Order: sequence, then C-alpha cells, then structure tokens
Amino acid sequence: MRIVVKYMFCLLLLFAKTVVAQDIHFTQFYAVPMYLNPAFAGMEKCSKLSFASRNQWSGVNKGYNTYLFSYDDCLPKINSGLGIVAATDVAGTGNLKTNLVNVNYSYEALITRKMSWRFGMQAGYVQKSINYNNLLFGDQIARGGNVPSLDNAVSSRSFLDLSAGSVFYTDMLWVGVSVNHLNKPNEAISTVYAELPMKTSVHSGLRIKLNDPPRKAETKYLIPCFNYMHQNKFNQASFGLYYDPGALNFGLWYRGIPFINKPKQGYSTNDAVNLLISFSNDKFHFGYSYDITISRLTPLSGGAHEVVAYYKICRKKKKRNTRLAPCPKF
Repeated sequence: MRIVVKYMFCLLLLFAKTVVAQDIHFTQFYAVPMYLNPAFAGMEKCSKLSFASRNQWSGVNKGYNTYLFSYDDCLPKINSGLGIVAATDVAGTGNLKTNLVNVNYSYEALITRKMSWRFGMQAGYVQKSINYNNLLFGDQIARGGNVPSLDNAVSSRSFLDLSAGSVFYTDMLWVGVSVNHLNKPNEAISTVYAELPMKTSVHSGLRIKLNDPPRKAETKYLIPCFNYMHQNKFNQASFGLYYDPGALNFGLWYRGIPFINKPKQGYSTNDAVNLLISFSNDKFHFGYSYDITISRLTPLSGGAHEVVAYYKICRKKKKRNTRLAPCPKF
C-alpha cells in the first residue's frame, strides 16, 4: 500500500501543469523570530546567533530540507535593532532550491512604562533554481523517454523581496502582525509571469504565571499562543501551549483550522500535531520538535523533524532601556 501511495503522489506531480510552492516555514518559529516578523530584530538585550534545521516529509524521496542561520543585535542608544537571516531550502527530485538573505531593521517606542511597540522592515534577496535533468515530463513518456520540450523554462530566478511588521507587547502579553512579499515579486522559473502574493501573519500569546516561588526557585509559566497566516486564497492557523518550569520546556501545537476539512481550494486545513521539547539557560538554547501529520498525507509523509539552537553573546556593560518581550523560548 505504501508503494502505491508513493506512485500516486509522483504521478500527481508529474502531470501537474502548475506547481504552487510554499514559503519556508518552521514549527519553532519563535526560536527564529526574525523570519516570522522583522520587528523582532534586536529585541533581546544580547547579541544572538541562531541556527535551525528542518527535515519535512522524510518518508518521501527528496522531501523538504531547510537550513537557516541568523544574527541580530540591539542598539539601545537609538532604540533600534539590526539582524541578518540566511536560509536555504531544497525540495523534490528536481532539487527545487530557494536561497535567501534578509536584512532586518527594527525601531522600538515606549508607549508607557509597561507597554512597548516595535516596527520592523526587511529587505531580502531571493534566488530560486531547479534541475530539469532530474525530472520526467509527460511529453517524454509520450515520445518514449526523449528529451522534453522546455521552451518556456529557465533554470533560475532572482528577485528582491520586501516585508514589514510590528509587535505590541507588555511584560506578559504580545501581539504581532507581519506582511511578507509587499512588492509581489515574480518568482516563476519560466518565461510565464508568476506573482508571489503577499502573506499576512497575525501572532499573539500570553505568559501566565503559575507560582510565586522563593527568590532562588524557578518561576513556572503556562504560555498559550497562536499564529494565523493568510496568502492569496489559502489560510493556515497554529494553536499552541507551552509549559515553562525553568530550564526544560515542553510544548504542544496543532496546525490547522478546526471544523473546516473541505475548503473551497480542495486542500485539507488539518495538517499536523507538533510536539516540542527544549533545554535552555541564560546563554544557550536547544530545541527539538516533531510534526505528526494528520492530513491525507499521513501514510506517506513521515512527519517532520526540526532542530533549533541559539547562543547569546552578552555584554556586561551594555545597558538597555527597553523591556524584554515575553515570547516563549521555542
């Protein structure tokens, strides 16, 4: 049965006239916050080096493999933050590759003593490429395996990608909005124009204190949060809950839109349940997550494995007038 499902999946890709790609995404998106929202650049008082690796659909030959590196720093004298993100994503037998470099800038304003607002901008350079020699097309099958006709194909495309975002937060609450692909660039790997539609993300959460421990004991928190994304005709929502008792943290997420199994687009909105665990101290963080697929791809996908790590470089004499956001460590 598994072999049959694999062949059906390959045939769908083989005869599809239009291939709709997805943006790079992470389950532990709060551990790579600048990719979620440019307003998060420099939000912490320390410089931070981050790394993320994601292996999606390991049960499929040549699934998605994503790697991300980032660095950001706070500039307290001008209430600003700077950051840079570099990522690469490779998918499928044709090695459909996306390479990107994003530069982020954020500015923070204190609304009151307990409330802050940040605005961020992002400019990115994106290159997409594909290896047609690794693919088999319908006209090749019709002619017995000859070279396919690729009159409208190009092997790569580069473009400028602009994004913006903002975050409002207190010591216990945060609400953020980001808009990606503001300039709607042409991402087509062909001579046919294919506009990359804008993507809007709304994300929020609340840190709930569970105890009042003695001075040297750890404070325990429960952190419910969500992230909703809309792009063109497609919608996706993630609902999560973290338990933070100290160094070792646990999380549970559901990615999908409940009670909506057959949207007009024909795609299931119930995607995955995500299990997360992490260890962190004042300077270092390591997190692992596993996505349990609950859509119709369950027999084939193999889920997704994701590892995130970051290291903070703190300066003892560096002062900061702004508060830290209460976002979870994941």
